[in-house]
Amino acid sequence: MSTQDRFYEIDFTDGSDVETLRYQIVDNPVADAWWSIVQGALSEKYHRISDNQWIQKTPTDSIELLWNRMKTLVDELNTGQYNQTPQLSMPAKFDSNIDHSELLNYLHLQFHKFGEQRQNYTTDYTPLTELNLIIHRIEAILQDGPMSCGFHLEWYYSTLTPRVIDIEDEDWYQHWIVPKKFGDMTLGYHTIGKNIWMCYRDNDVDLVRTGMVRPQKTISSEVNLIFKSDAHNYSKNNNFLSMCKWIKDSNLTQYVDMTKPYNCAIGQPLLGKLTGIYTPANIEQILSLGRVGAVRLL
Repeated sequence: MSTQDRFYEIDFTDGSDVETLRYQIVDNPVADAWWSIVQGALSEKYHRISDNQWIQKTPTDSIELLWNRMKTLVDELNTGQYNQTPQLSMPAKFDSNIDHSELLNYLHLQFHKFGEQRQNYTTDYTPLTELNLIIHRIEAILQDGPMSCGFHLEWYYSTLTPRVIDIEDEDWYQHWIVPKKFGDMTLGYHTIGKNIWMCYRDNDVDLVRTGMVRPQKTISSEVNLIFKSDAHNYSKNNNFLSMCKWIKDSNLTQYVDMTKPYNCAIGQPLLGKLTGIYTPANIEQILSLGRVGAVRLL
């Protein structure tokens, strides 16, 4: 099969209705590695779409409802029933006049610490797992991010099908880009924590100073579907320069080695281009079905 003839179909469903998006996979080494993982995963007898998939910035997303859910999860964590975290505090109601970035960064750090301590955090229930997804959905609204969704595959571990592939060739980081086209499919981050680009976007100075930056060093089955409007288009170079200025202005140069390609990588690698013609309204209707039910390689 030619690399130009590779397609990935994604079924969205509400349990009865199904809508399918098809992506043509691009030709680059990151996409090749991702294809290899997904191909192996789908060949396994017991595979499924991850439960902690996410859809954000659809018209039904309400920051007030998301905030209320986040407060419920924080209260649940404070019971101490699931894992040892410090007592967390947050306002009961969302206030648009307050900058909540420091709170969101702090709550995300608790998930980061927990995830690195517990290898099986994705299978054992903890409010922190859902809290992480809620934080990102709230940030997407506050930062006026695009409509998007993401998921990964899960299967019983097999030595024949690795869950991730290590990035051993640093030249691969040149394929990290800011998605430009409506519907672009990119590689998911699938790494606990944030890289320096995410810290810049979230103005998370404290995380950098405490040495908790975690650049992406593996490729997994995870994908993000990004439905950017023209208003969300911006140049990679300008954002890289803005990130470098933020590092300098925040007195973080001693904490970040910008000679490392993974620290210069912004955005995510492009994996596929959406085929067919869709309007934002079409995509809203498809995503409103609620979840990804199945995928196929063609």
